[in-house]
Amino acid sequence: MDFDGRVEEYVEPGHFLEGKYNRESSTEFSAGAYVGAALRVNIPNTSAFLQVSGGYSWMTDVSVGGSNAAADIGGGSWNAGIGIGFSF
Repeated sequence: MDFDGRVEEYVEPGHFLEGKYNRESSTEFSAGAYVGAALRVNIPNTSAFLQVSGGYSWMTDVSVGGSNAAADIGGGSWNAGIGIGFSF
């Protein structure tokens, strides 16, 4: 993860007071997992089917930040889907 930040302060437009530059670089490893399930039901007398699915994705939280700001990002999410398909 790379982060570049620059802060410049002006007394008034055109009169530069101070500038700060911050650069951070690191490599992080995040573990994750996924659990999901699907139900598929054939529609009688056709080659069509309905499918309903859902799951949960989990990942370790990630912290990001710089000199003036920081945030923790949660990596978990739910998903769901419904669809129709045809078998050939």
